[in-house]
Amino acid sequence: MTLAEIYAGIRPKELAFTERFLEGLQNFELDSHLARYAGLLKNEWAKKGRTLAGVDLIIAATALGHHLVLMTDNRKDFPMAQLALYPLP
Repeated sequence: MTLAEIYAGIRPKELAFTERFLEGLQNFELDSHLARYAGLLKNEWAKKGRTLAGVDLIIAATALGHHLVLMTDNRKDFPMAQLALYPLP
């Protein structure tokens, strides 16, 4: 999901650098446990009046489920207090 998000917004001049960067990252598969977690997050935030995108919930569930720090410049899309965020400049 993260790769799809990256490639959806990539600029042609960023392609080579981005692909080199991505080669050094670990990938995590979406399984039924993480899908369930994403659904529960969606339910929790819907009760608070927040509609969050499915792809963002899957990314958040993956980061939380694997105890990862999420690099993002879209903090508003990831309001979970328990989610460690590494802000981009």
